Amino acid sequence: MMLFEDSEPTTGKANSKADVGAFIALFCKRYKELRRASYFVRRPKDLTLARLLLETYGAADLAAMVDDLLTVDDEWIGATDRGIGILVVKASWLANRHAQTAAPEPVQEPWYDICSREHGSACRSRWEHEMRLRESA
Repeated sequence: MMLFEDSEPTTGKANSKADVGAFIALFCKRYKELRRASYFVRRPKDLTLARLLLETYGAADLAAMVDDLLTVDDEWIGATDRGIGILVVKASWLANRHAQTAAPEPVQEPWYDICSREHGSACRSRWEHEMRLRESA
């Protein structure tokens, strides 16, 4: 399975040494491109954290999270080195942020538009809509 660009195929295990190495290489490459500085890899700590991130989020989501971490203007992140340790600390926030931007708009139920015409204002729930219909009948 190929997780990142320029990585070698692995045994299929999502957290193999090759996958972790490919993630570290991707992180260092993106750090250099976006921050214009080299990232110092703290080998035992960063490798363990990278393995845990890969197990939790998978390669595709993690690559998007790295880009977000390195480019976002959040005050708390901006005051840090934006390293792998910060990626771990802000992983849930970044994953949520990524999911919100990738999620399609929710589809309104058909009764929502009807309420504005029938009642003069939109109902907040299906229950409210049914109660208004009973009252008007």
